[in-house]
Amino acid sequence: TGPVKDDNYEYTDLETRISRNNEFALDLYKKVTEDTLDNFMISPHSTEVAFAMLYAGARGLTELEISNVMNFHYPQENGFHQAMSLLNEELCGRDGDYFMIKIANGCWMDREYTVLQSFQDTLAYYYGVDMDTLDFAGAPENSRSIINDWVYEETDHWIEDAFPPSSITPFTVMVLANTFCFQAKWLKCFDPDYTYDGHFYLLDDGGTVTVPFMNGEDYFETFDGEGFDVLKLPYEGELVSMLILLPDEGNFEAFEAGLEGSFLISLYDSLETGFTHVKLPRWTISTDLNLSQILFDMGMSTAFQLGADFSGIDGVDDGIPWISTVVH
Repeated sequence: TGPVKDDNYEYTDLETRISRNNEFALDLYKKVTEDTLDNFMISPHSTEVAFAMLYAGARGLTELEISNVMNFHYPQENGFHQAMSLLNEELCGRDGDYFMIKIANGCWMDREYTVLQSFQDTLAYYYGVDMDTLDFAGAPENSRSIINDWVYEETDHWIEDAFPPSSITPFTVMVLANTFCFQAKWLKCFDPDYTYDGHFYLLDDGGTVTVPFMNGEDYFETFDGEGFDVLKLPYEGELVSMLILLPDEGNFEAFEAGLEGSFLISLYDSLETGFTHVKLPRWTISTDLNLSQILFDMGMSTAFQLGADFSGIDGVDDGIPWISTVVH
């Protein structure tokens, strides 16, 4: 039997959507860390937007599982897509002379696949999607190239081959994509003349590696917590910032396990401005993740197999289509 809708369920507003987004961010982070000790970078909001578009076509148990894993609100008629649209507008509205934030959404369907007008209208109105058709059945590799070229252009040539070989097959009927591109300079830049090599301590074996450290002194917002330190580094324009959390030595695993969305928000109220010496390793991170198994293990099982209910996409509850691949 399918889930029972609660008409009195809390209406989804922008503040609630931000809170739920933060909760999913940490849920996803903790799940990814179970499988790797490597450095990685994830964009939870990008993942949520892509699944929000898919959510518009999900029904029954499939809809409920997506909602539970993504921390969406159920039923989705209670303002969910409006709140997601407002959040995207809030983020993109900060784009300007000082830095760039760009969000783009795309949807491609096989030319033989027919979708409901209501699904098309939701994606167009709330996510700015203009659906396109491709010949997945006859030319899957050419279709993959077209979609990858779109991603490449929308990310200002940063992401190449987003969809790897064989990720799009003759059986593919639809591809949904979100790109999130952010580029900015620090408000208080580090002077390259004060970059020195130093020891960086590793988690896995307690050893060290020698890496270049950026150094600087200025007035920053910080917080000295119990077992951890916090530093806020604003970007030019001061509408966006990086929040850095540094657990004390020996406290990393316990601190990581206790991270919650409400805790992150509370840290902003605890910050105080003071003269601070900042020492940060200079780094580059590039990450390719297949989130299919991760999301499956988090509880989104029905959507990844025959029997999935995406009847809100094509109007037919026949157990197809289902999710084959989630690339990030």
